[in-house]
Amino acid sequence: MAVRHARIVMLAAASLLAASCSGNDTQQTVEASTTTVKAASTSGGDPAAKPGGDLVVGVEASPENIDPLAGTGGSSVSAAALAMTALYNSIGTRDGDGKLVPELAESWTSSADFATWTVMLRPEATFSDGTPVDAAAIVANYTVRADESMCQCAPVFAGIHAAATDDATVTFTLDTPNARFPDQRFFDAIMAPSTLTAGTDRERAPVGSGPFLLTDRDRLEFTKNASYWKKDSEGRQLPYLDSFRISPIQDPKVRLTALQKGELDVMESFDGPTLNEAKGDKKLNVQVSAGDTIVIIGNQSRPAISDPDVREALALAVDRDALAASYLPDAFAPTYSFVAADSPFKIETEFPRYDAAAAKKLVEKVKARGDDEHLKVRIVCAKLPEAEALLAVAVNQLKDVGIQAELSMLDVGEYAAQVLAGGGEWDLACTRLAAIRSDPAGLGEFLIGGRPGNVAKYASPEVDRLFAEDQTESDQTKREDTFEKIVAALVKDLPYVPLLTANNGLINGPKAHNVIGIDLGWPTKPAIEVMWTSGD
Repeated sequence: MAVRHARIVMLAAASLLAASCSGNDTQQTVEASTTTVKAASTSGGDPAAKPGGDLVVGVEASPENIDPLAGTGGSSVSAAALAMTALYNSIGTRDGDGKLVPELAESWTSSADFATWTVMLRPEATFSDGTPVDAAAIVANYTVRADESMCQCAPVFAGIHAAATDDATVTFTLDTPNARFPDQRFFDAIMAPSTLTAGTDRERAPVGSGPFLLTDRDRLEFTKNASYWKKDSEGRQLPYLDSFRISPIQDPKVRLTALQKGELDVMESFDGPTLNEAKGDKKLNVQVSAGDTIVIIGNQSRPAISDPDVREALALAVDRDALAASYLPDAFAPTYSFVAADSPFKIETEFPRYDAAAAKKLVEKVKARGDDEHLKVRIVCAKLPEAEALLAVAVNQLKDVGIQAELSMLDVGEYAAQVLAGGGEWDLACTRLAAIRSDPAGLGEFLIGGRPGNVAKYASPEVDRLFAEDQTESDQTKREDTFEKIVAALVKDLPYVPLLTANNGLINGPKAHNVIGIDLGWPTKPAIEVMWTSGD
C-alpha cells in the first residue's frame, strides 16, 4: 500500500558533534535538562579525494519542485532532496549515525525549561550571492515559514518566535517548551532573504549557501559554488566536484544498464531484482537500507473505522508476508513497528500480526450487532505502480475474512485533496511514512490532535499528554518508556498500521567515490559536497 506523503523535504548532512558544560544556567549537559551543542569540524577530509570532475546521478523521477517553501512527494522525493542539499545548508545537519550536529551554527544552547534556544552562527558562512548568513537571514527564513500565504508548512512553525540578538546570535522563543526543537526544526533549508518575497522564482533562481549553484532547471544541472564557505578537515575547499547532473530514468533496469555503460555514475533503486542484479556485478558498489514504512491509515471520523472491532479485524486480516511476496522479490519486508531496526530507540511493542481466524471472529461479532455496514470500507491510494498491485492482494485478504473493500486509485492531486487536505470520504488510505531512525518524537506530527499531519483524525488525550511529557524529557531511558506507552496506545487504537518496509538501494560505479546518503532511506543528507570522481 504505497504512496509517499506529500511532505516538505527537510535536510540533514555530515559534521561532528561535541557537547560541553559549564556554570549552572544554559551551559550544562543534556542530562541536566539543558544543553549546549558545538561543532567540532566540517565534513570531508578524504586524503584520496581529487578536486574536479563531473557526476551524473540516476533517479526515478524529476523533482516536482525544488522550492523549500513548497511540499514535494511522489517518486521524486529523493531527487528533490539531492537538489536542495546541493543548494542549501541548514542550522544543523546529521552525522553518519543520524545525530543532529551544527552546520551553519557554531553551537546552540537551551534554557533549563527548553522554552528558549540560542543559536550562535558561523561567521564564515555566506550565500552564493555574497551576502552573509547572519542572524537576520535566519530570522527571515523562520518568519516566512510561519506565514500561511507563503508556506504550506505554516502550522508547524506556529508558536516559534525567532529574533536576532546580534548579527551572529538568534534566539528562538517557543510557546510550548520543547527539548526536541533542534531535531525537529534545525534542518530546514536556509534561503537568502532576497528570495523570500512573494513572486520570487525559487525554482529557477535559488540562492542558498550550499556547495552548488543551479545552472539549468530543466536539465537539472548544477555547478560548483566557487565561493562556498566550507573546507574539509584537511583545509581543502569543498565541494570536490566541478559539477553534477540529475538524470531521471523511470525504469530501474534501464537505470542500471546506463550505470553499467558509464552513462551514470550513481543511481537509486527501490526495485529488488535490480538490486540483486547489481550485487552480482563486481564493478558496482551496492548499499541497501530500510526505507519508508508503508502504512494504512484509518479515518477515525468514519463509522466503520470508529468501530474498534472493525479496526482490529482490519489489522489482523493483512498477511504481510504474502503482501511482500506478491510484488517484486526483495522490494519489501514485513514490519510491525514505525521505528527502524537501526534506531537508537528500542521500542519492543509490536502491532498485531496476521491472524485470519481472529479477524473472522471479530467480523462475526460485528455482524451479530447488526452493524454489517461497518464491514464495507472504501480504500483510497495514489496511482503508483506498486500501490495497485499490493492493494489488490490486500483487498482479497480482507474479503477472505468477510470485509468488503472498494478500492479507488486516485491521481496524486486528488489523493492530496481527499486525504491530506481532509476533503474526501474514505475509510482507509495508504501512504509511505519516513522510517523513524533517530527520534520517534516525529510521530507526533501524525498523532497529536489538531496537527496538520494527523489525517487519521486521531484523538487521544493520553497520547497527546505523553508527547507533551516527552517534549521536556532528556533522559533516554525515560523517553523509551514514554514511547512504549505511546505505541501501546496505538496498538490498542490502531489509527495507523505499519505493514511493510521498502528496501532502498544506492548503487555506484567505480568512478564515483564517497557515495553515501542519496536517497531518503539514509540518515544523512546526500553527501554531494564530499563526493569525487576518478577516471577508473
